[in-house]
Amino acid sequence: MLIYTDQNEKETLDKMSVSNLMTNVDEIKANKSSISKVAYREIAPSRNVQGTSFPNGEIIYRFTVSGNSWWIPAKSYLSLKSKLYSTGTTQPSLDSDMAPSPNFTACMFSGCAVRVDDRPLGRISAFLPQIDAIKTRLTRSKAWRDSVGKSTNYWETDFYKRQSSIVSNVVSDPDETKIKRVNVLTGTSVSVAAATGIVTATLTTQLHTDFPVGSTMVIDGVEYQVITASDGTHVTVEPSPVVDVAATTDVYRLLKTYGAVAQKHNIVETVWQPPLGIFDVTTPLPPGNYSIHLTPNTSNYKNSSFESVSAALTTQNVEVERMDFMACTVEGDNAPSDFSYYLDLNEIAVQPKELGSSTSDQVLDFSVAPTTYAMSIATQHKTAGSSTLYPPTKFTAAGAESNLTNLRLTYAGQVQPSPDWSLSRSGNTDHYTKMYLSTLMHSNSYDMDVIESKKEWLALGPISHFSFMKPFNDGSTRVDCAVSYSADPSTANLLMFSHYTNVAQITYRGDRTENVTLSYA
Repeated sequence: MLIYTDQNEKETLDKMSVSNLMTNVDEIKANKSSISKVAYREIAPSRNVQGTSFPNGEIIYRFTVSGNSWWIPAKSYLSLKSKLYSTGTTQPSLDSDMAPSPNFTACMFSGCAVRVDDRPLGRISAFLPQIDAIKTRLTRSKAWRDSVGKSTNYWETDFYKRQSSIVSNVVSDPDETKIKRVNVLTGTSVSVAAATGIVTATLTTQLHTDFPVGSTMVIDGVEYQVITASDGTHVTVEPSPVVDVAATTDVYRLLKTYGAVAQKHNIVETVWQPPLGIFDVTTPLPPGNYSIHLTPNTSNYKNSSFESVSAALTTQNVEVERMDFMACTVEGDNAPSDFSYYLDLNEIAVQPKELGSSTSDQVLDFSVAPTTYAMSIATQHKTAGSSTLYPPTKFTAAGAESNLTNLRLTYAGQVQPSPDWSLSRSGNTDHYTKMYLSTLMHSNSYDMDVIESKKEWLALGPISHFSFMKPFNDGSTRVDCAVSYSADPSTANLLMFSHYTNVAQITYRGDRTENVTLSYA
């Protein structure tokens, strides 16, 4: 008689049997997928989207999957080829003070939808960039954003790194490591002309060799990059100072380990998936007539797709060259002529509320879907998306996002956070760590190998995320939100994102989709 010390040991011993081994090739074949011939189909839009035609109404991609072909939404994406200009057809430079917004492609649109045989499978009618930003930050790891995200759609936290990828005058990669500083001009003074960026030195004829093109020149504590070095007493630097720099001996060179040359490409290709639940579905969908609907951010796409730091841009331009939908299809079994299937879709909706000037509790009420299981709260400037100072994919509001002192959500008989937080972030005080950590815990991000750091969480705009566990039959739809700020927040909106489930039942009859029913379940 065998005596097992625990259940795991019993299960291990049970598997140690000849009967668990495959004894012929047919069993191996049976374990392999019948899906074959993965392919991509390039679907052109239903209308011209080039240049000034881009904002002229809804853009639709229609494609038919038939026979034994099936569509995989999770492996399908939009490909956008565009030209980014600072003015007219001029490539941006360091002086342009512009960079692509994080999640650049999403910022070009305000809404999207997916249909099968002209029946809806999901829709976002407004605030698409904000929804996509929330979904990406809560479900994608920092490692993904630092690799795939920034390579395909500018998911880079740092403004200057995004800027360096499109400007014409960056010599070395911004990720280079500074290793030491060298005082190569001891006892020599230099001055800088604001109008030209020309540095003039005295008592030396070696300026061009001491500061070659690509080197970093630090004058009075300000870093400049040398872009021309033609003679021993003059070099030219970027960016030019705002005012002339008087003669100073506070000059040194930073020696660095150089990485690869920066891209310096303003004619680019980005790829993106709309933030609808259907694009999380990895299971191939049966034959049908599918369509992807995108609504351009008609009046503001040139503002929302760029970020600036010093002042709002007015002459920037993005010119669409080509935009295709890449539909991933596979060959599998022929679909039955009569059957129904279900899709469990996770969706996000957002509701903005204007904040008043009061610094005491402001109570705002929201209506959400009865299947809501989580909520995210963010503060965003009212001009987000219409001013380049506030990209729609960043939750910042001229400092108001860091003035939050209290937040309380009441939904389905629950209060979050519990107990109340005591928030403060001003001067030398930072009591936002609990809010940061709570968001990671509630979004199941805490155990990811690489996650958004607190610094990055603040730079992209702090978000508060809460999960609400409730009985299956609890269909609560009302949410009360109380917030208070340490200073007048009336330049900002409070954004409440509700995460909910939608079940799609697709009825298939006679080799075509007969009906699609969306329900909260």
